[in-house]
Amino acid sequence: MGGISVKTGYSTNANENLAVGEVLQEIKQDDLKCVLFFVSSHYDQLKISEAINSYAAQDDFYRDVEFVGCTSAGEFTQHGFMSKSFSAMSFSSHELAIGIGVGKRISDNPIGAPKKAVEKACSQLGISVDELDSSIYTGLVLIDGLQSVEEYIMLGLSKIARTLRVAGGSAGDDSNFKKTIIHALGKTYENAMVLLIFKTDVPMRIVQTNSYLPTTKRLKITKADLENRIVYEFNGHPAADEYARALGIEVDALNEDVFMKHPLALSFEDEYYMRSIFKVINEERALMFFSRITEGTSVTIMRPGQILQETQDVIKKIQHEMQDISAIIAFNCILRYRESEREGNLEELIDDISIAPLLGFNTYGEQYNGMHINQTMTLIVFGSN
Repeated sequence: MGGISVKTGYSTNANENLAVGEVLQEIKQDDLKCVLFFVSSHYDQLKISEAINSYAAQDDFYRDVEFVGCTSAGEFTQHGFMSKSFSAMSFSSHELAIGIGVGKRISDNPIGAPKKAVEKACSQLGISVDELDSSIYTGLVLIDGLQSVEEYIMLGLSKIARTLRVAGGSAGDDSNFKKTIIHALGKTYENAMVLLIFKTDVPMRIVQTNSYLPTTKRLKITKADLENRIVYEFNGHPAADEYARALGIEVDALNEDVFMKHPLALSFEDEYYMRSIFKVINEERALMFFSRITEGTSVTIMRPGQILQETQDVIKKIQHEMQDISAIIAFNCILRYRESEREGNLEELIDDISIAPLLGFNTYGEQYNGMHINQTMTLIVFGSN
């Protein structure tokens, strides 16, 4: 049976050279196409890049192999959630080709940057953008998580590559919120994004899952600052006041725990896409979000569901549809991670999604086709022929 061969590995060695060396030795295999990695911001990222380049130059298995990755807010493989680690997955297959493109200075040109990334990735695959066919091409996108332009990045991708299925995550920095790094093509980048386009006849799926359930309470955004992700008014009233009123609590009681339990969501075709609240801006009693919400949009207040049950249901559905699964790449919201950590079910969550070799990281936001969302896990699932 044909398919994609992957190997995963991780190291928590504090030395960059040793961590990289340990992992690359572990995931070595013939006919390597690419290595995807997620790395803690506790490491010196230039040293990580230098270690990768040095190792690849000395080992014939890695010669001419592209490495792509980003900093994270926690890494994980099928062996569990980790922190302060270097974690990676290698891809090997005669049935797989990968194109890679980088978009730079995304804060200045968030719609144009992904156009360049798509064109570069397609050029590496020997096709034009118009030849992208969703039956054999799938995209993976990593975006600097502190530039707050993910919505425009995804819009730009959708405009130039209309049929391309894309999933990914916003790079993190272990909840420091100071600097995130994209690794690609032997270099490190700030204020950037990278796109991988997988070409294969092996079945692939892109999936999103969140554990929240809709309430009957809806709010209409009547005043917002789209660029800064701030909602000033719901239903013509100060946003924090109206949100608290809908929940039946005082404004002074609004905190991270309330926001985590009751995100807002946009709904399309019976699916809900999370918009998480970051904080209250006390002076205006406004709410700042981790994603943009357009003025005039109506949103639903959500309530907690069962994260393990929801994840199990999604995985069972994937297994039913695909049967044989080669690998899973997962992008898990840092807020979702904190929810699982608080509930004490992190081990069970990893067990549920480890139906195949797994690589993932905790993100500052998730990408799913043309959208940027929150409090969600997005998955890229590789099947077998």
